[in-house]
Amino acid sequence: VLTVDDAMNPNFPVIHKNLIGKDLGEEVLSTNVAEHFRHEAGDLIKGYNQATTIVEGSFEMPMVHQGYIEPHNATAIWKSDGKIEVWTSTQGAFGARNALAPILDVPDTDIKVTPLEIGGGFGGKLDVSVQPILAVAAWLMKQPVCTVYSRAESMISSTKRHPAKIKVRASTDSKGYLQSFELNGDFDTGAYASWGPTVASRVPVHCTGPYSVPRIHCRTRAIYTNNPPSGAFRGFGTPQAALAQELLYDELAEKLDIDRLEFRLLNAFRPGDITP
Repeated sequence: VLTVDDAMNPNFPVIHKNLIGKDLGEEVLSTNVAEHFRHEAGDLIKGYNQATTIVEGSFEMPMVHQGYIEPHNATAIWKSDGKIEVWTSTQGAFGARNALAPILDVPDTDIKVTPLEIGGGFGGKLDVSVQPILAVAAWLMKQPVCTVYSRAESMISSTKRHPAKIKVRASTDSKGYLQSFELNGDFDTGAYASWGPTVASRVPVHCTGPYSVPRIHCRTRAIYTNNPPSGAFRGFGTPQAALAQELLYDELAEKLDIDRLEFRLLNAFRPGDITP
């Protein structure tokens, strides 16, 4: 299952069969949907009926690596009292501790994680990477163990920005004021959920950008595939949505014969406006 289209095809395998039947509200996970969200505000049909200009587009974004300067690293010590200490380049010390506890089968109170200088993360150091391996090695060897991943190892082992397929549609009245906005986005979360549910939930909140739009309909899905896991990366899916939305607004400005900046200033939030 290498694409979101494959994942939603009933002829392709369900990757996490143990999750079948999980209640997702509108949908039940009989396919590869990890999580889905929908947000609606206003009468979309009315917005299109009042519109004089309507544009739509489809966009695909690839997987992207965070490009942090310092690769993943950690040092682990299993102490004589049975407790473990880990020093590591991480954006989430408590998340690392919570992940290590079930792997090591010890209470999280027996684990101390000290975050070091990150050396750049941008979301790529929120998930655990080398820490569990080091913790097990320290336990087996009964001595301190440390490692620094090579650049290639960091890239292979870490999560990336979600590849996305996004369809958008927007409309304005004759003066250029936005009337409606629609977005349907599928985000490839890879073989494991990681921060995929956060991506799917964040996009509907931010999908229209810093602009006042009275009517919106945004639907997003984080979808399992057999690709490397996708995770956090500076904005949790909103950069992908913003790319699609801003390109569409450029097209609206062109059709209305309005300067692109003027179009944005015309529709920008004012004090008292209501966000999606």
